[in-house]
Amino acid sequence: MSLRQSLAQWRFEARPLRQQSLTADYDLARGSQMASLDKRPREDLSVVAARFLAAIESGRKPAVRDWNRAAWCLWTTMPAIAEDSTGLGAVLERVTGSRRPRPYRQLASVYLAEFAPDRPQLDRIAKSLRNGAEAAGEPWRKLQGRLGVFDGAQAAGRVARVALQSGTSVAAVLRDTGAATLDARAGFVEAGYRAGLQEIASQRPTGAKAWIDRVRTFALDDGGQLAFPQHRAEVARALVMPLASQGLSEADTGLLCGVVLDLFGDPRIRRGDWIGMDDIAAVVKRWLVKASLRQFLDVVDKILEEEQEETQQRQWRYRRAFWYSVYNAGLIDDAYVAFESHGVDIAERAFKDSPFGRLKRGDGQLLRGHSVLLMRIGRSLVADWSHTGTCNIWDDLNASDAPNLHKKEYFANDVRKDRIGNSRKIDLEMNGVYSHDSTINYSWQKRVAEHLFRITGVRIPPEDYKV
Repeated sequence: MSLRQSLAQWRFEARPLRQQSLTADYDLARGSQMASLDKRPREDLSVVAARFLAAIESGRKPAVRDWNRAAWCLWTTMPAIAEDSTGLGAVLERVTGSRRPRPYRQLASVYLAEFAPDRPQLDRIAKSLRNGAEAAGEPWRKLQGRLGVFDGAQAAGRVARVALQSGTSVAAVLRDTGAATLDARAGFVEAGYRAGLQEIASQRPTGAKAWIDRVRTFALDDGGQLAFPQHRAEVARALVMPLASQGLSEADTGLLCGVVLDLFGDPRIRRGDWIGMDDIAAVVKRWLVKASLRQFLDVVDKILEEEQEETQQRQWRYRRAFWYSVYNAGLIDDAYVAFESHGVDIAERAFKDSPFGRLKRGDGQLLRGHSVLLMRIGRSLVADWSHTGTCNIWDDLNASDAPNLHKKEYFANDVRKDRIGNSRKIDLEMNGVYSHDSTINYSWQKRVAEHLFRITGVRIPPEDYKV
């Protein structure tokens, strides 16, 4: 039989790839007879490979023990049998010529366990497995016929697409189709994992929550951790970047921030965990700024509601409008919130996954419910206090008395500028301390906006924060 005739009999390769058929074939294959895959022997396989190749080269017959381990010496030993055409030919001939299932099972086990698209002679090895799958019986027949796992370099990508369309993982697809004892971190699974993440990253989300669920289902193991931590950058890219240009609600932004912080850590603090992901970190930082703004404004709003401070509640709308206009102008590079104990209780209930600091009295005044929003804007540091507090601006964020962001605790006076002179308004404002006076007339907003303009060169027009 010619090669063309031989290939023509394989149904999977003969038909066109139809997206709608992927999950249908997988569904038909579920519940297949389970395979017990071979495990890698615990011995020095490089010695086995050298001995096996030496026997083949000299025309001698390798020992039975070496034959039974030769498949595990294809790629990961020194020497590697796959890089020796004669040695590889002997291994493949034994598989195709044997009536016993063990040689095929050994080679198939190695193929799945040590798969990588760039493995030497991968397609040659895959062809032998593909051609023998029908005779090998279940589950190999369905693994090939339904999933095409022995189709070489592109096989893992196809299985990844099946997993994505089925709302599951690559490991689950293989397990459900018969590869029950396959290590969830096997090479074939890893290759499919990476291919699937690339597929996800190229798609357009239809909603933040559904997108998060899609990525988590595909990329996390049963314990909720990254299935392949070494590919954390690809997971982060698939999760974050398709949503970067979406108009996310505040709730969706908070949800995403919680997931990102849980899986990858805070890029503002754990910078080492974000090496090589600068573009992704920039998007996440902007989300975190928005989440901190919402956290500050919503918690204080709740406190004022509880205290029935109707006048301050009305004025708080103006505060919200102003700082969101600063955010929308792209001026806030980082933000963090600190709460007095009453605010802490509310924040922990409403924003379980969002980090914040705690305010302590120390030597300064601290009222029940007091909160402070810390922002890095250009080269400056801003601390905006709630209630009857002031807005404090340090023109140089590296000044000795300027607070640092992301601390667990702050004393009240650590996030206030020192009062000077007789505390006249003009003296305070020259020192960067602004009271929130004449809010509904946009008085303090205009003065703070002018101060920020001197720092950043970006002017925020009053219509941007008009309520």
